[in-house]
Amino acid sequence: MAYVGLNDISGLAQYGTDMLIVEKEGVVEQLAPYADINGIALLNTRGFLTEYASILSKEAGKHGCNVAILTDFDASGLLIAKIVPSVYRIGIDFETLEYLRIDPSIVEETYKPIQKHIKPLQDWAGNLHDDILTEKIDYVRHKRIEIDSILASVKNNARFWEFILDKLEEKFHTRNYNRAIDIPEYVNPDCVVELNDIVREKATYILKDERLGLQKRFSNNSGFLDVTKYDKSISDHFKKIIEEDNTIKSLLRRIDGLVSRY
Repeated sequence: MAYVGLNDISGLAQYGTDMLIVEKEGVVEQLAPYADINGIALLNTRGFLTEYASILSKEAGKHGCNVAILTDFDASGLLIAKIVPSVYRIGIDFETLEYLRIDPSIVEETYKPIQKHIKPLQDWAGNLHDDILTEKIDYVRHKRIEIDSILASVKNNARFWEFILDKLEEKFHTRNYNRAIDIPEYVNPDCVVELNDIVREKATYILKDERLGLQKRFSNNSGFLDVTKYDKSISDHFKKIIEEDNTIKSLLRRIDGLVSRY
């Protein structure tokens, strides 16, 4: 889950095979575990939905990311689809209810939409001669359905996530998994990992008293210290202690021999 500023968008657009912008913060929290499994990025924009969706769709398009948005089924939610047509709106709408087999009467509520949202929606539907869109707009003039109500009715976040995946697959037939799967340049063999653990364990024991002494020394200082100077000097000091310790010298010599050989 991410909360972003406009300066973060270029970086965010490079992560996730798909990016789903969600209107509600709590919904992001509930869906995050499922999104992680599928390599899909979830984004809550804290109210700046239209502006962020527009910018993200352009940036993500440059990097091969599929961008969609999930909003409440109300006037403002539909208005986003009009203002940012390049971003795919996957619901909430009548199709969502049909997919999840939810009776609208269970989840809908009466409300008074902002009137300046209704007029552009009506003009939009009229210009497109879209009967389904007209039906949706007529509905949100008096009623709305929030994402939270759908989740509460379904009582199954995994089932709701299936709906999201089906809608994404319906719109975007392919996705670039190089954006989600990390392919490392190398991995350490088990024996190298074990060797590092051995050195770490021995070195931690050797440095214990010296480390505690320095922590006590720095715990109550007057004035100001050059932190960067001490960071470097302490590291050098600790390295010297480890290298000169009799209990670890033989191990370090063997490691040094292998390094020199290869």
